Amino acid sequence: MINSRDRAFFDYNLIKVFDAVIKEGGVTPAAQTLGVTPASVSQSISKMQLLFDEALFTRTRKGLNPTMHGKELHRLYSQVIAAIEGSLKSSELIAEKDNDLVIMGGDLFENFYIPQIANADFYNRYKINHCNTDSLDQMMLIKHLVKGNVDILFTFLPVKCDGVECTVIDNYSEYVCIYGKESLLMEVKKLSLHTFYSSIHAMYYHGMLTTSLEESVELLSNSLGLMNARKAGYRSNSVVGLLNAVEQSAMIAVIPSKIAHYFVKKRRFDLYMIDPPVELKLKTINVYALYVTKSSKLESIKNFLTEMKVNFINV
Repeated sequence: MINSRDRAFFDYNLIKVFDAVIKEGGVTPAAQTLGVTPASVSQSISKMQLLFDEALFTRTRKGLNPTMHGKELHRLYSQVIAAIEGSLKSSELIAEKDNDLVIMGGDLFENFYIPQIANADFYNRYKINHCNTDSLDQMMLIKHLVKGNVDILFTFLPVKCDGVECTVIDNYSEYVCIYGKESLLMEVKKLSLHTFYSSIHAMYYHGMLTTSLEESVELLSNSLGLMNARKAGYRSNSVVGLLNAVEQSAMIAVIPSKIAHYFVKKRRFDLYMIDPPVELKLKTINVYALYVTKSSKLESIKNFLTEMKVNFINV
C-alpha cells in the first residue's frame, strides 16, 4: 500500500509507463512505444516499485514479468486508463460532429464561395454537407433551419425569426455586363442604354440578379419599339450554366463584378466585361447567413462564418 505522504506526491505519469512495460513485455519496447529512452523507463519503474511493499515485476531472460500483485495493480489502473482514453475519444467525436455542418444555399454558394475558401486545412476542420435550395420556398427553408435539419442557411433575403440570427456575409454593389466572342459588344468600348436594352439577356433567377436592375429608366428614343425591360433569351438558376450560355452566344448578362472576375480570371471562362450604362440604377444586394442561436454547433458555425467574412465581406 502507498502511505499517505507518498500518495500526496504520487506522479501519475508512472501509471502510463507501468502500463506500457506490462503491455510491451519489457523496458526497451516500452521505451520505443512511449518515445523515451530505456533509462527513463527503468527509472520510472524503480520509482513506482519504491511506493509499494510487494514486488511488481520479476526479471526473466525474456524481460520483465508482472507479479500477481503487479497484475492486480495493472488491472485496476487499466480501468482508469480506459476511462481516460474513452473520454478523450468522446471529446474528439463531439468536436468532429460539431464541425460536420449541413449547409443550404443556391448554386452560387456551391460554385463561387466554397471553391474560394476551400483548401486542405479547411476540409480538415470542416465536413460540409451542401443541400441546394432551388426547389424550396423561403418558409420551407426556415422550417428546416429551426428544426435542426440545417445548420446554416444562405439567402439573399433578410429574415426575422425568433431564435434565428441573420448576419451579412457579403454584398454586391458593383456590377458588370459580360459577353462572349459572338456578341456585337466586341466592337464597342462603351455600352449605351439603347444597346443594353436591344441586346438579348441571359438571366440568373435565384432571387438575386433579376432584381438587381431598377427598371425605372425610360428610353429617350423609342423609334425601334424598344421598352425599358430586358429581353430574356435564357434563364437559369445555375451560374455556370448562365456563363456557358453567354460564352457560346451573342447574349449578355449583368452580374456582380466580383463574381465575373472570379470566373474569368480563376475559372478561365472566355468572357469579356464592360461597365453597364451609367443611366442604370443598380441595387446593393446582401448575402445573408442564418443560423439558430441555440444550436449545439454554434461555435463551429460562428468560426465558419467568420472565415467566410474575412474572405468576402465588403460592407
